[in-house]
Amino acid sequence: MWFKPKAVIAAGLAACLLFPGTGDMVRADDSVDLSTVSIISKVDEFIEKGGDEAVASLTGKIIEVAEEPVVPEEPEEPVVEEATETDAVKYAQFDGKAIAAVETELNIRTEQEQEAEIIGVLYRCGLCDVIEKGDEWTLVESGECKGYVRTKYLRFGDDAAAWSIENGYSEVATVDADGLNVREQPDEESESLKVAYNGEYFPILEKGDEWTKIKLSDSEEGYVSTEYVTVGFRTSAAVTMEEILAARKAEEEKKAAEEAEKAEQAKAEENKEDAGDAEAKDAAPDVKEEKKSETVTEEATEAITEAATEAVTEEPQKTYAEPAGSAGQDIADYAVQFVGNPYVYGGTSLTNGADCSGFVMSVYAAFGYSLPRVACDQVNRGVEVDMSDLQPGDIIGYGGGYIGHVGIYIGGGQIVHAASSTQGIITQNYDYHTPTKAVRIVNN
Repeated sequence: MWFKPKAVIAAGLAACLLFPGTGDMVRADDSVDLSTVSIISKVDEFIEKGGDEAVASLTGKIIEVAEEPVVPEEPEEPVVEEATETDAVKYAQFDGKAIAAVETELNIRTEQEQEAEIIGVLYRCGLCDVIEKGDEWTLVESGECKGYVRTKYLRFGDDAAAWSIENGYSEVATVDADGLNVREQPDEESESLKVAYNGEYFPILEKGDEWTKIKLSDSEEGYVSTEYVTVGFRTSAAVTMEEILAARKAEEEKKAAEEAEKAEQAKAEENKEDAGDAEAKDAAPDVKEEKKSETVTEEATEAITEAATEAVTEEPQKTYAEPAGSAGQDIADYAVQFVGNPYVYGGTSLTNGADCSGFVMSVYAAFGYSLPRVACDQVNRGVEVDMSDLQPGDIIGYGGGYIGHVGIYIGGGQIVHAASSTQGIITQNYDYHTPTKAVRIVNN
């Protein structure tokens, strides 16, 4: 029963007898019995007597016990290695920023409360700078808008990139040149598969220092010069309420001007017809009547000349019909009116400029449909249809595994779409690129 404790204590006592600092030194001529029996007997004595007397009888010294507990030495401070490049954020595009992780849009408010005034909107995957992050509300800035949004609807930093990828927003290569050759091989002498225009973007398959491999469709790949593309996630800036109201006002003023122009043109036509009738009536053999006719003819000529001069001098105003009907053909006809208007990246104005998805969204909004802001989400609405069964009003998406461009089918093998900053809003063969997916929002 006592074997193990005795053995341990015996070992300690033997150490005290043999080594300096633990007891008296044992001289060479001293006779010391270190047999197990001798040591065990001393241990028994230690246990029976206990305390310092037993130790003293064994070592010849009284051991003083410290009143204060022994405090262990503090460990050395850990060595902190300097940060390396691998410690940096993986997606620098989102460093200090956040995106709107919502289905459609996120309101930006003046104060940190749900009833506060709305001063702007961040669309799905819209990008903003994070000014101050809070548990419930976060102060952000995007475009010309600065205000508060609900924190739970944001994704920050690299989490924003992760959310984007999970929801189909992979990094793309956006063309920065007015015309960029997409080549079959990473070589300037290689065959050009197509010309990509400023603002067009494509899924990235592989990025190199000189050439970036992109995906044109499910079955076609190509290479573009890395120097002329920007790699990153497609995002949009917030739109302030002032901008929204200004756009609405501009639309209303434009419509008023168009109505006034229509009225003026109708009046000019009426005056022209009246002048012609008067000229025909006055053409008679009577001399006096002929003189009267000459006078009227001169006045009529002056009126017609002035009207024609004004028509040439003033810039003609483009007129737009109001959205009418509810069929896909009605939507297609409405959309075609805006051909010739500018392409503006991030824009949603049918007259002042829109990008491809902004154009589609605004056209459908005129008919009461609420579509997502970006192309890859728009083609996930409605009912998917086969390319052989296309009908006017259908939305067609392009871009292989990642839908990066959309247009509206108008019939006759044509689409209307906001093509690029150099082309603006145009009509084009629907298979100018290999279409990836078509969806029908409106049943004809």
